Amino acid sequence: MQQSIFDHCAQYALAYTPGVFQAEKHTILLEVEASLRLFGGLRKILYGVRMRANTLHRQLTTSVAPTPTGAWLLTNTSEALHRYACSSASLKRALDPLPCLALPGAQVHRDWLDAIGCKTFKDLRTLPRAGLSRRIGSALLKELDAAYSQVHTTLNAYVPPPKFVQRLDLTERMEHTAAIMHVLEHMLSQLCAWLVAKRSALTRLRLTLHHERYKESAVHTQHELAFAEPVHTLGSLTLLVHEHLERLPLKDSVVALTLESLEISALQQTAGGLFPETLRTPAERRKLFDLLASRLGPQSLLHPAPVADHRPEIANNWICTPANHAKSVQEENSQLLERPFWLLPVPIALRVERDRPFYHTTLELLRGPERLECGWWDGASIARDYFEARDKTGARYWIYRERDVDPAHWYLHGIFS
Repeated sequence: MQQSIFDHCAQYALAYTPGVFQAEKHTILLEVEASLRLFGGLRKILYGVRMRANTLHRQLTTSVAPTPTGAWLLTNTSEALHRYACSSASLKRALDPLPCLALPGAQVHRDWLDAIGCKTFKDLRTLPRAGLSRRIGSALLKELDAAYSQVHTTLNAYVPPPKFVQRLDLTERMEHTAAIMHVLEHMLSQLCAWLVAKRSALTRLRLTLHHERYKESAVHTQHELAFAEPVHTLGSLTLLVHEHLERLPLKDSVVALTLESLEISALQQTAGGLFPETLRTPAERRKLFDLLASRLGPQSLLHPAPVADHRPEIANNWICTPANHAKSVQEENSQLLERPFWLLPVPIALRVERDRPFYHTTLELLRGPERLECGWWDGASIARDYFEARDKTGARYWIYRERDVDPAHWYLHGIFS
């Protein structure tokens, strides 16, 4: 559990700088010099890190120093009177009063240092370096130099795990999705922090609801969520998961939750416009489809799957949105002919007034004819001339005229949006 919290803190820190390092005593070191201007200064970075750590319900001790070793010492030494040193001079004033034993390498020389009356860092720095090096070696001096000055220090860079898996045991049984969602929001925030650390977006997610605990064959319910557009922000992810949970009847009370990332993709960064438009990109439209599928169910969302046939009533085909959220044919093929959005299941016969088709008002032919003559091979042959027409109110229609009858019969087959 302690290591898990340690990893989550490191993932939260990656939101402010790529230079995050894990040190001893569960200490995390951040290189923030290049991030100060971006986030508005050191105070705002410290405030953001503290607020994120508070979601883990853990106390966080912070310090600031020009050197990583100095920052580590100010954080882990209880005798430190000043934990924030932003210059070399203030760092020297903060480190000088610290006990020598705060240095990890000083523990093996504890008796010798007590014997000569060397108590603080300042006392250690005033001793002759050549004689000190002959007596106790150079390791302790290197630690002391690393605390006061920028020397080469070996640090373990934090690498996020390849997969996010987290289980949370609830303190009491929950029987309502609203209560489950309230707890799940905390886990989703940690998932988003992991995504930031991976510089990735989530494509597929698995949520497991455990109904029993401490049993090898415990009963559980698994739900997988697939997203047409990869998600990486907490707001979008919370909304989609909430809509999904609202539609799920609980089989039994829930005692634990497990959140697992199944598939991720590289995060695609896009430049924002000065005046953003709603649903102006295919990615934003796919996010809307994800929300509708979560709210109404995947069977309620259809996308076009045209059949290779010239007859409109056969070519016009719609299927339920598949689990992998395949892109619609319209997005892949921009060379399709202009067709009405609403195609009537059965064409409506139109009457003719003064040699012109009539529907509510007299129709004016705008474009056409588009001749379709096919279907003789399967007994459903057609011979039609299609036109785009407009009535006096400006509404546009897709009408056709039968070619194999005399006099000609007109039919309304579609309505343009």
